[in-house]
Amino acid sequence: KMYLVTERKFPWTSKFSMLYIDNPVGTGFSFTDDLKGYAKNEDDVGRDLYCAIVQFFQLFPDYQKNDFYATGESYAGKYVPAIGYYIHSNNPTAKIKINFKGVAIGDGLCDPEVMLGGYAEFLYQIGLVDEKQRIYVQNQTNLGQQYIQQKKWKEAFEVFDILLNGDKTGNPYVQNVTGCSNYFNFLQCNVSTYEKRQIY
Repeated sequence: KMYLVTERKFPWTSKFSMLYIDNPVGTGFSFTDDLKGYAKNEDDVGRDLYCAIVQFFQLFPDYQKNDFYATGESYAGKYVPAIGYYIHSNNPTAKIKINFKGVAIGDGLCDPEVMLGGYAEFLYQIGLVDEKQRIYVQNQTNLGQQYIQQKKWKEAFEVFDILLNGDKTGNPYVQNVTGCSNYFNFLQCNVSTYEKRQIY
């Protein structure tokens, strides 16, 4: 099937100035020639990104007066708060002030333990799983939370992957019972696949 890349009619760039940064160093096109350049924790991430933003405003001071929002999605649920906190903490005494207005996070992974515990009820309330499936999902998410509390990261990931994401395991449970590969947007569900599964 051929796909055609076309210009969006309503891009964010028609209303806002956008600065995209691959973060932390080592993701996307970002790189370092020194192993010490890689972030080891959220403080490193916040510091490194803050330095990059300050350097941007040094190079392009005309943009410094613009409102600044830090945004991201998915795992940026950890990185966006880190840079937001770093800007907020450093701005009062900074030589180059950032006109920081806030953060926005889409589908953010902020607190896996808490978030994992909410999936069963979420899926049930939006009608993607029935009561029996809700109980199964809840039992699995409880297990995943226990693994997180025990710092068994691999086991916790496997529960999450088998249940919801299918990154390593193929079609996850939720996709198999609902026909939805994207449980955050049930408008994209493949209803015909779901109906076929219910017949058999």
